Amino acid sequence: MDRRSYLIASHFTSVAKLGIVKHLNSSIIQEIYKYSRIVDYLQLLLPNLKRFQIDLPGRRFVLYLNKNCPLTLSTGDYNATLAAIAKNYPVTPNRRSIYHPLAGNYHCPDFPWPITGLQLKGIAFSSHKRLEIYNGIGVCPEYYYSQQTGQLRKIFQFDQTREIECARVGKEAEGAMDFCEAVKEFFFTNYLTELPLSQIYVKIPIGFGYFEDLTFDNGRLGFEILGTSLKYKQRNSFYLAGLRAYQKTNQFDVLKSVIYRRAQVLSQLHQTGYLVPFLTLDNLQVPAQIDFTILHDIGDSRFLNIHLNKLSPDQFLAESFWNLVYILSPNRAILPGAPHYELSMLILNKNAKELYQSTICGYFGNLAHAVLAAYSLADFLHLFQQMCHSPVSQIHSSLLDLFRLALSYPPQPPEISGAPKSDKSNLSL
Repeated sequence: MDRRSYLIASHFTSVAKLGIVKHLNSSIIQEIYKYSRIVDYLQLLLPNLKRFQIDLPGRRFVLYLNKNCPLTLSTGDYNATLAAIAKNYPVTPNRRSIYHPLAGNYHCPDFPWPITGLQLKGIAFSSHKRLEIYNGIGVCPEYYYSQQTGQLRKIFQFDQTREIECARVGKEAEGAMDFCEAVKEFFFTNYLTELPLSQIYVKIPIGFGYFEDLTFDNGRLGFEILGTSLKYKQRNSFYLAGLRAYQKTNQFDVLKSVIYRRAQVLSQLHQTGYLVPFLTLDNLQVPAQIDFTILHDIGDSRFLNIHLNKLSPDQFLAESFWNLVYILSPNRAILPGAPHYELSMLILNKNAKELYQSTICGYFGNLAHAVLAAYSLADFLHLFQQMCHSPVSQIHSSLLDLFRLALSYPPQPPEISGAPKSDKSNLSL
């Protein structure tokens, strides 16, 4: 077991030893019981959270602050943040975050830039107006997820089905976010901050919460507080600089470096036990001439961990392959409706060969030469279709064998003798 996998396994193992289910009190159980899909995340988070009931003009909400947050807001910044969350906002298309400036600059070792503001995610709506379904940038009409056998299934976002294995796929409200998504993104942001990967950063997890008496699609509305740099809040600025460079010089080098880095990040996260769906070029901030990457929007229903979510090896294999196929396609690089979408599609499809080669090199590393010599994008798509019809154990493919080798499953954490088992049936009201 390499050190990185050992640290991951040890983290989940040590958490299991705590028997955190005993720390749940009745008020918190009442808040989360009907949202059983997030109980696992909350059980792990609760010992490090401080709960506040906030009742300000505008909106009433419950706030959970991260007691282990690497930065502490001043009293003035904290009170101004509460007021910003309580405020009602006019709905603006494709906006659900309010970026709130801080009076002071905060420095955090877990973030590459000074923290100059907060992303208040899920608050950009008015409590006094009827919430509408969000159908803008970022809405993916269909999801592929794997059963335990490794066979891929498709679910449409607007089906009546609301829950699939390990996750919920539901409708979103314009300007708002589901409480489950807020909890899940906060959990993984918090965990990736505590166990940083090589040159991969996330925003600083300060807190999350939910609005009282506000629901949508049978789910409670929540929010998230993330520390960030307002100077670099436009996450796609470096990618767009690559588009402009191509327009001026007809050189694909800048875009190629972003595409290569995206594949590297996906490979590293896969090897660390994470599934990362919809890794579009504007959800991955790769600053020009700087060797680090910032991940955004990791609360997706299929952003999962093989250990925490108890995924089978075949299940993890199939969905990891889907993650890779997704970023291999030029038409999936940017979601429809995103800024400069048409220009992006024109350039990326014109340079589809370079996109494919850069992605393979970034993901497969030393194995890239063997993959490029033997397989095309059509071969990846063919294997993907096979996974949609058969469990991976029934598929015999040399490409699949190479992918298994590149994936290098992180080992399962050791069994803990005598550790208390989490039993949701015991979470009585």
